[in-house]
Amino acid sequence: LDRRHAAPAGRARGRRPRLRPLTLAANIGLTRSLNQGLAAARGELIARQDADDVSEPERLARQIAFLDAHPGVALVGTACIEIDAEGKEIGGWGPPEDDTAIRWQMLFHNAFIHTSVMVRRASLAAAGGRYDERYPCSQDMELWWRVLRHGEGANLPQPLVRFRRHGASVSSARWEEQQRIATALALERMRELAPELDERRAQMLRDCFNGIPRQAGRDALRCCRLYFKLLAALERRPENDRDALARIRRDLVRRLGRSAPKRRWGTLLASGLPCTLVRQW
Repeated sequence: LDRRHAAPAGRARGRRPRLRPLTLAANIGLTRSLNQGLAAARGELIARQDADDVSEPERLARQIAFLDAHPGVALVGTACIEIDAEGKEIGGWGPPEDDTAIRWQMLFHNAFIHTSVMVRRASLAAAGGRYDERYPCSQDMELWWRVLRHGEGANLPQPLVRFRRHGASVSSARWEEQQRIATALALERMRELAPELDERRAQMLRDCFNGIPRQAGRDALRCCRLYFKLLAALERRPENDRDALARIRRDLVRRLGRSAPKRRWGTLLASGLPCTLVRQW
């Protein structure tokens, strides 16, 4: 997006066209295609959207206004409405909104809806300027981690994109590969805070992130103490908001309390879960 060329639709004399389609001679895959687009971008802001998704008319204006008002934010996404192949609404979700909650979720899962993101070109350049072409899937998760080293992240609570779910989409057709790569990326990030983690535990943490199973087994409960170790490591970093981390901790304690039967509390204590947390149950 280049503000200098945000004129009404149509070509005015002496102005560059507002849209410049890029045509690739062959199918080079999603990641390399995205990098072709980034290489051609000249504006100060770059917005992302898949061809089969839909942005609400006010999406770009709201994201630009937010970035103008928050100069420390490097990238901003939005919530979404999920639609089927015919455009019928079938659901929706909203990712975390504040920077600390985003950084917490990014340890386990992508905290941005790829098709909704707007990123500052300068922040992107500082992070290497392109997606890592080693990753055919989950390439955005890896890139946002790099961008977040150079600025804050945010998500608008309004559902400003319509994400289309159908069998031909990358997220559906390559689900297993996407999850395998995402787990490897998450493990790399987690090991920055807890070097002893292995792939099995990383997968367990990812699996339990959105819903610790009720009547969770011994291994799952023992693994859950790692959430608190990761939280403690984030608390030692001054850039993270302590109040936001405290809210994450309280929510995690409540979820564990609902999932762990009383007969397992001894196991939790023996595995290193602080006694003060168990009392909160």
